[in-house]
Amino acid sequence: MTNFYFSKVAFPKEHGSWGFFLEPIILSLIIAYSQNGMLIAICSFLLFLAYQPVSYIIKQTPKFLLPSAYLYLFIYLFIAGVIFLFLVLNNEKIHFLIPFLVAIIFMIVFKLMEFKNLNRNIIVELIAPISVTLMAISVAISGGENLIFIIGFAIVLLSRSIETTFFVNNKLKLFKGYSYDKKLVDLIGIVFLLIIIVLSLYKVTPYFSILAIVLLMLRAHVGLLEGNKNEKVKIVGIKEFIYGFLFVVINAVGYSFGI
Repeated sequence: MTNFYFSKVAFPKEHGSWGFFLEPIILSLIIAYSQNGMLIAICSFLLFLAYQPVSYIIKQTPKFLLPSAYLYLFIYLFIAGVIFLFLVLNNEKIHFLIPFLVAIIFMIVFKLMEFKNLNRNIIVELIAPISVTLMAISVAISGGENLIFIIGFAIVLLSRSIETTFFVNNKLKLFKGYSYDKKLVDLIGIVFLLIIIVLSLYKVTPYFSILAIVLLMLRAHVGLLEGNKNEKVKIVGIKEFIYGFLFVVINAVGYSFGI
């Protein structure tokens, strides 16, 4: 029972959120590893974990879990704070922390919106993946990557998170029998595809990134067909984990080998 309560308070319960967080962070570490980048990744992960106890503290229920929630929040924030302080004091130029700080502000805004029950608004939903993208950008900048690379990398990451946010949002509407917009999801995929094709032609992003976004487009197009409205939510979650894994692998190969 103790282990159950530990996991309930200490770790985010939404399985999809783990993929949304880990994918860009892991990819950024693969293609632009540095010691500072690893520390930023660890700090970001601790803030991600802090999301769960904060939720219990804001809701103030159930009461018997609040002491544990405060304890885990303190542990996460204390370790993250020590790491952040080390990064500040150990580096003369700390410009690579700017996207990370902006991401924290966005996360606070998202939490406030969630508290007001506005987190299911599609625009508000985009705040979380954009925040993680900014954290991944900090990791890449700390690895010494230039501005052009960072812009291209950010677009690649957003091609996954933004397209997926709209896909999942409309997939849930399909499940519930509500009106959904399949054409909008397809259009978002096409826009990102065209942008990444142009960037690849100019050697800003690898050609494999084109393959990655095409994969996402196909899964969204098929996933929103009427014939898939009875698909189990758990199955969709498993599929998204697989697509996310493939997205990371394909882009990692592309960036690592310049293809």
